[in-house]
Amino acid sequence: MTEGRLERHENLDVARALAILFMIMVHCLEYFATPRIMEHSVYGRVVEFLGSFTSATVFMFILGMGIHLTRDKSPIHFIRRGIVLLGAGYVLNVLRGFLPMLVIWGVTGDTEWVPYMIMELFWVDILQFAGIAFIFFGLMEHIKAKNSLYIVALIVFQILNFILLENSKYFTNLMNYKSFDYYLSAVTGLIWGSGEMSFFPFLTWIFYPVAGYIFGKYYFAAQPGKRSRGFLLGIGIAAIVGGFAYLFTRLVGIDFGWETDAAFYHHWLPGNLVFGACAFGLIAIVSLHYRRIPKAVRKLMMRWSKNITEIYFIQWIIIGAVSVVTDYNTMGLPMVLVMTILVFVASDFLAMGFVKWDKLRI
Repeated sequence: MTEGRLERHENLDVARALAILFMIMVHCLEYFATPRIMEHSVYGRVVEFLGSFTSATVFMFILGMGIHLTRDKSPIHFIRRGIVLLGAGYVLNVLRGFLPMLVIWGVTGDTEWVPYMIMELFWVDILQFAGIAFIFFGLMEHIKAKNSLYIVALIVFQILNFILLENSKYFTNLMNYKSFDYYLSAVTGLIWGSGEMSFFPFLTWIFYPVAGYIFGKYYFAAQPGKRSRGFLLGIGIAAIVGGFAYLFTRLVGIDFGWETDAAFYHHWLPGNLVFGACAFGLIAIVSLHYRRIPKAVRKLMMRWSKNITEIYFIQWIIIGAVSVVTDYNTMGLPMVLVMTILVFVASDFLAMGFVKWDKLRI
């Protein structure tokens, strides 16, 4: 999810670090906490909002902005990076779920693990999406696309997304959708929300990196003194557009992506506008006030942001292994909090060790 060798912008690193924290909090909540805590506690609702509806969109928006900061802007660099991330997503599927379940099946002989074990291999998660997004940016760099072409591409993607989601019954009845054939949907799910294994389909989520790319082009071209005014103006526009999209869906009775996991992961334009406004709002607020954070804390957050891919990979391996051993969704709130802290600290520590080892190896 990182963009390779980047120029560092502390405000964006701090925003991304907060998203990393929220991400681990929501993953621990969804894998460790009992359903009652997830659905009915204040902690569960707050973490679900920050971790699901905000953090993923922040990552993707900053990914788009980061395209302008990458030192190597050659198309082959982006395409190569995309292929690596796409492959890494499936490697993570093996390490996070398939192998732990395989071990448990081998130890217990319980065949109930087998279908879940197979399903783990085909998840379309954020690494797969990030990989396809980088390939998309590589192709756009190859043809030297202007902002106008990106906007046209978004319009086409939105139309395709709407048609495909409606045909798969997500749009009309998100609780009782009819997905494609199980294994076919593992492939089509990379592009659109054709099945329950597709968490980050391209047509739904490409909105955020493209929006970040377009905003970033003007943001980085502006004088530093004018960037704060750009964020203030952007907050106003995002609030109006996102608010209008929210009211529109409520008036016509459409779920913009709030009610269910399927609705969130497979939303369309109104959800893009609402969740995009949330992401931009967080980035803007952090950018306007991040200097108030103590310098030592900012330094720590810069490290989290720089090691984002390693932290993401490691936290999932830890969560996957612990969940299989302890069984899913069995912990009370105190234990969930303890596990969240342990997972975060361990992921940060192991990511630092891996980065140091990788540099020495090179």
